[in-house]
Amino acid sequence: PTVAAVGRLSTVPLSPATLYILRSCLAVTPTYLARTHAPNVSRIAVAPLDAVVARALGQWLAVDPAPAHDSMWTLVYLPIRMGGLGIPQHDLEYLTCAYEASLERVLRPRAETIPQSDRMSRIFADRIKIITSDRRLRKLVEATSAKGAAEWLHYRGGGMTETGCRFAVHHRLGSAPTMVSPAVGCTGCGYVAASGPDLLVHGAACVKVYNGAVAQHNAVRDWFVR
Repeated sequence: PTVAAVGRLSTVPLSPATLYILRSCLAVTPTYLARTHAPNVSRIAVAPLDAVVARALGQWLAVDPAPAHDSMWTLVYLPIRMGGLGIPQHDLEYLTCAYEASLERVLRPRAETIPQSDRMSRIFADRIKIITSDRRLRKLVEATSAKGAAEWLHYRGGGMTETGCRFAVHHRLGSAPTMVSPAVGCTGCGYVAASGPDLLVHGAACVKVYNGAVAQHNAVRDWFVR
């Protein structure tokens, strides 16, 4: 039923509300399976769900659902506080953490155990180190994990169009739809990227673009003060 629900969800417009459903409402059954079954068993049950979620995101964002954009898909599955979308991914590392935390809790009920969330935080921290070895991706993660940068992801009312939400997600992930051409280059420094995703990642790190936006913001603020 959960896999079918995701399939139906992909037919509705992309919005913060649909992303919220993917983050919160569809993780209950897989988490229960992960905590009550050995990883090699639960993986068989939840693998179809991960595949359907990837296809739904690929359809919404107009990108290849295969892990061709490694950094993008890593960010999709990172917690929001770390600059990701917070979409659960039930890979073997996640399933092992969930099962070990549950098993330890049963075998040592009175002992101080390591919660599943702490175990996963260590794995997420290792993944962040890998993708942020690239300076531009490091700047992107710093920007998207800053205070207030993810407020729109928690907004479940109206007001954000599907196109606006799509480009907000792309900007957060440093990705781009497959039809976006990088030939125009950066409007701040003239940098010509090798691909659409590369150009969007550069936009989050370009000092000239950032300083220009700050200058425009300050000019509008000063006008209102006057």
